[in-house]
Amino acid sequence: MNIFFGNQSLNIPRYVQNMFIIGFMYYLYILECADQTLYTGITTNPERRLKEHNEAKAGAKYTISRRPVKLVYSRKFRNRSLASREEAKIKKLDRKEKLKLINL
Repeated sequence: MNIFFGNQSLNIPRYVQNMFIIGFMYYLYILECADQTLYTGITTNPERRLKEHNEAKAGAKYTISRRPVKLVYSRKFRNRSLASREEAKIKKLDRKEKLKLINL
């Protein structure tokens, strides 16, 4: 796919083209930490992100000291903006409300 920018043609890599054709799905997720606290985030790959939280330095600062974590909730969104908005709403909920959401 070529995109024209003024007089220049930009060659777009195949993986970027696929993002526009197929679209990236974003996932909102909630983790339960070893200390029973809840952590909310978004990602394009829940399995990879869970592994990062449990094993890698790429895990969030919050979860690094609260391992192991387990995935207790996820929801799919068609774009990052929608997932981020829902993440912000969930982060404002108290623990009781989050647990109610998880048990739906």
